[in-house]
Amino acid sequence: MTVELRVIRNDASIRARRPAPGRAKRVFPAIVDPIVEPVETVVAHSIDELGRREWDSLFANELEDWHCLRALERARLERCEPIYFAIRSRGRLVAAAPAFVGRRALAEPWRVRGRAQWGCSPARALVLGSPFAAACRIGFAPRTTTAEQGLLADRLLRAARHESRLRGLDGLLVSSDAALGDACQRAESLRLACTRGASAARISLPRWSLADYLSCFDDGLRGQLLRICAQAAQYDRDWRVDLDRDREPMLALCRDAGLDEIGETFFGVLLGSSTVSAECLLVRSGDGGLAGFSIVLHDVRALREKLTVVSRRENGALVRGVIWLETLRFCLERGIGAYESASELSLSAARPHELVQRSGWIAADDAVGVAAPASG
Repeated sequence: MTVELRVIRNDASIRARRPAPGRAKRVFPAIVDPIVEPVETVVAHSIDELGRREWDSLFANELEDWHCLRALERARLERCEPIYFAIRSRGRLVAAAPAFVGRRALAEPWRVRGRAQWGCSPARALVLGSPFAAACRIGFAPRTTTAEQGLLADRLLRAARHESRLRGLDGLLVSSDAALGDACQRAESLRLACTRGASAARISLPRWSLADYLSCFDDGLRGQLLRICAQAAQYDRDWRVDLDRDREPMLALCRDAGLDEIGETFFGVLLGSSTVSAECLLVRSGDGGLAGFSIVLHDVRALREKLTVVSRRENGALVRGVIWLETLRFCLERGIGAYESASELSLSAARPHELVQRSGWIAADDAVGVAAPASG
């Protein structure tokens, strides 16, 4: 089987501008003290108000760590205000969750072709999770028990609901995976209505070549991917962003997709940070125009698709397929063990145990007239 997908420019530059493709595993001392009353609820309006080490101790080895959240703050998404909820017990941080005030649409991964898909979702809400994240993650202190996590999730959700009411917002939305869903169900003091959210996949990758990996798929999916490979030569794929040249075309694609929150500083802050493992894949058509781009977060263990936008003037399915295959190749060549994505190809390629069903949780008396999170 022949796979032609190596028309890559500036691929080696990634190694040159960052000292390593990932970060060493962070080790924090275990906290064994039980959670005791009274606990203190903290509402912060900047991640700088919470210490990096204690925040990251709750989210050990998480891609969207303190530095990433700080970069998102400094990227200044318009009409999207960051907010953080935390719980302290005996002065130490024992639970926390990032959140933002903005459109509900920002609670889902962006893989869209046109503004129309999001034009019907202008309402603002308090959303637990970071913008463009597939799901909210609540961080708990190491060795907290199931009962303690239920108590802490209850306090965090109550604090978020109270903040939403104070601001007169349209509701509280939590997009979660099964683990957080269990915590939501245990939050007895806040009635939450469950809605079906978008599925995502966390694909475990072997240390194989791209050709060997594609050979394992069934005939239908393998044939689809080989057809994409055959047509990929018409696109130039580049892992290096020249902001002087590329920023405005990227912003134009975002505006055309209805993603008006992204402004001038977004790409420079997120991609220019030396402390955030963010990369951007650009796909250009034969005339040099930008056909699409995809921003990913990664370390040596996992890569997570964060934001993918494709031009409406292109064959969207083909460009998305090229992005998916090139990102897969990126992972395989660097020995990254897991590829997290909500794309259709990821869902098709994933084995049953690699699929992650997301749930949307909405405060029960806000549920009327609130749509479930849209599929990516």
